[in-house]
Amino acid sequence: MSDKQKGLVEAVETLLPDAEHRFCVLHLYNNFKLSHRGLRLKEILWRAASSTRIVDFNAAMNELKNVDSKAFQWLSARSPQHWSRAYFSTYLKCDMLLNNLCESFNGMIRKAREEPIISMLELIRIMLMRRIHRQRDLVGKSSSRLCPRIQLKLDELKKEAMAYNVEWNGHEQFEVIGAFQEKNVVHLGEKTCSCRKWNVSGIPCKHAIAGMSYMHYPPEEFVVDCYKKEVYLKAYSRMMKPMHGPDEWPNSNRSPLHPPIVEKLPGRPKKARKKQLGEEVAKNGKKKN
Repeated sequence: MSDKQKGLVEAVETLLPDAEHRFCVLHLYNNFKLSHRGLRLKEILWRAASSTRIVDFNAAMNELKNVDSKAFQWLSARSPQHWSRAYFSTYLKCDMLLNNLCESFNGMIRKAREEPIISMLELIRIMLMRRIHRQRDLVGKSSSRLCPRIQLKLDELKKEAMAYNVEWNGHEQFEVIGAFQEKNVVHLGEKTCSCRKWNVSGIPCKHAIAGMSYMHYPPEEFVVDCYKKEVYLKAYSRMMKPMHGPDEWPNSNRSPLHPPIVEKLPGRPKKARKKQLGEEVAKNGKKKN
């Protein structure tokens, strides 16, 4: 998943031809709103991105075309395979639309990024050493077979599933009917639902859970393995080893590493700074009391 920088589409296709390349929808929207503003357009774009069925995606795009034809042309020029769940692969079992994982990591290493390269790497190493055992211990305390957040999400879906009626075909398929007579077809054997939410995410949707409840099957058994506690603990089972101080590091026979040649740009360099609690800045740049 990338932030839609120029050249990345061609680079990924060349170097990783079998990878599924997605765009962060927040970055996509930030580019979209430069020339197409308005809450209505924003709502339609996000509805198109979060739609898991092509029919719902097409409905959102048709609405966008009726509201603003230029906005429709701008968005249509971007292949939906990169930014809409309706076109995501069902093999990966991941429905993420935002690169929050990268942004969270960038936020975590904000202080380290200001240090010289050796100090920066040392700070990041310590952060990762702490995180690995902290995440392992946190999930290890859970009594659920699933990761805690996945279990919470599944519990909410169980409540929503209670509003549906189920018709069983006598084997592994169900016709799940909602309050407004909307219908979805669930196949427990293939672990699919016609809404495609289960297909894309690997977590049973409310329609599938309704069918499982009809058969008295625990939904936890149908969650893809990567969200289960035992798999998570395996991922965090290898601890990072402590290191000696720089005075015990081996000497290298290679020539010293010199910093890159950086061309100084005109003007004062900008630096992002988080405001302190209670701090406000007026439009003229002076701090308010």
